[in-house]
Amino acid sequence: MRNTVVFLFIAIITAGFAPAMVSAHWDPGDGHKMHYPQLPDTTGWDVNATFPVILADDWRCTQSGPVDEIHFWGSWRHGDTGNILRFELRIHEDIPADPPEIPYSRPGDVLWNYTAFNFDIRPLSSVTPEGWYDPEQGGYIPDDHHRYFQYNITDLPDPFVQEEGTIYWLSVTAEVEFPNNTRWGWKSSVDHWNDDAVWKVPGSDWVEMYEPPDFDESLDLSFVINGAEQDTCCCVVRMVNHGPDPVDCGGSFQITGTVCNTCNHPITTDVWYGVSAFGNFYQQGLFNNIPLNPGQCISGLLTQHVPTFAPTGIYRYVAYCGEYSTGEICDSASFEFNIVCQSPNAKGGDWYTEGNLFGIDVPVPGEYSLIGNYPNPFNATTTITYELPVSGNVNLEVYNIKGQLVETLVAGHVDAGTHNVSWDASQYSSGVYFYKLTAGDTVLTKRMTLLK
Repeated sequence: MRNTVVFLFIAIITAGFAPAMVSAHWDPGDGHKMHYPQLPDTTGWDVNATFPVILADDWRCTQSGPVDEIHFWGSWRHGDTGNILRFELRIHEDIPADPPEIPYSRPGDVLWNYTAFNFDIRPLSSVTPEGWYDPEQGGYIPDDHHRYFQYNITDLPDPFVQEEGTIYWLSVTAEVEFPNNTRWGWKSSVDHWNDDAVWKVPGSDWVEMYEPPDFDESLDLSFVINGAEQDTCCCVVRMVNHGPDPVDCGGSFQITGTVCNTCNHPITTDVWYGVSAFGNFYQQGLFNNIPLNPGQCISGLLTQHVPTFAPTGIYRYVAYCGEYSTGEICDSASFEFNIVCQSPNAKGGDWYTEGNLFGIDVPVPGEYSLIGNYPNPFNATTTITYELPVSGNVNLEVYNIKGQLVETLVAGHVDAGTHNVSWDASQYSSGVYFYKLTAGDTVLTKRMTLLK
C-alpha cells in the first residue's frame, strides 16, 4: 500500500470552538479517551450473549481514571426484538497467553461487577444484512437481520478505576424476558486489538472465537470505555465526505478534515487517518506535532484514491487525533463509503492520498528516528513510521524471532521527512517480529507483535 501523505489544509480558523460533550448515546465522532475504540461491524456478526452464554473482550487502558460510561452494540436473532431485563457486566484482570499451558489470553479475577437494569438504547440499521453466530451451539446464520442497537450505560454509581497501560477484559451477558423465543447478541467489531474475544457458560473455561464461516479470522466485539469527559479538554477531529459515493474502483473521492483545540491553553497533537475494512486498518497518512492555539482549528481537503483491486462493499474512513507514538486517542471521526466496481478495466494501482500541505509548518526531522508501528499488537496490518533528516538510501526490513529476514518493505532512495509504510502480515503466523531501519550510518530496530 502506498502511503504518500497528503492533506491539503486550506484554512486556519481562530474563532472559539466549544468542547465536545459526550452524550448519553455516544457517536463514533465523540471522544473515547480510555482505550483504542472497537466500533461495530455493520456487515459482521451478532454473537449470542443471552444468559447463560457470557462473552468477553479485552482492551488496553490509555488514560488512568474512573470508568464513567460503557457503550456497546448488539442485535437480535432473526431481527425479532425482545426485552432485556438486565445486563450483567464485569471487568476482569488479564491472564496473558503462555503457550502451551495457556494458548491464548483470557479474563482472570473479577475486579468490578455491575448489574444494569436501566440503560439507554439507540436503534440503528445497517444497509447490508448482518449475520447471527451462536458459539455455544456452533451454528451461524448469514444475512440474518438488518436492525441493530447501541446500548449506553452511563453515570455508574461505583465506577471502576483503571490504570494507564493495563490490559483489562469486559464481559457481558443479557437476561432476556423470553429466552426460548428471543436471543440477544453482542455485535462484532471492525477494529481488532490484541487477542480474540472469548465465550463461556458458568462452570466452564473460556473459549476463543473466530469469525464464521471459515473460522480463521479473529473475532472481536464492539465497545467503548469512557471516562468523565467534562473534566478534560482535548483536540477534536471532524470529517465531511464530498464523494462521489459510491466511488468506482480505480476512482477517488474528496474529504474535508478539521482538527481543533478545545482547551484554554496551546496544545500539540498528531493526526492520522485511513481506511477500515475487513477487520484491518489501512493507514493513509500521519501528521506529527501540529501546534494549535486555544480555540484554533485547521481545515483542509484530502483526495483519497481507490485501487482497482478494492472489492465492492461498504468501507469506513477514520481519522484520529492524539498521541500517535503511544496510541492514545483523544478524538476520532468516521464515515461509511461505498465502492462499486463499475469500471473493472480502470487503472489505479493502490490506496493513496495526494495533495499539498498548506497552513502549518512541517519541520524536517533533526535526526534519524524509528518512531514505531501502530497498532501494536496488531492483526493483521500495521503501519511503521520513520523519520529522515536528509534524503538517502533506506532499507526497512522485517525479521522473525529467529533472526530470519521475512520481508523487505523499503529498499531505495527516500526523501527527507516523515514516512509511513504498511506491512500486511496476513500470510504470517502469530508471534514477535522485529523491524530494522538502515539509513546512512544509522541502524535502528524495534519489535512488534502479530496476534491473530
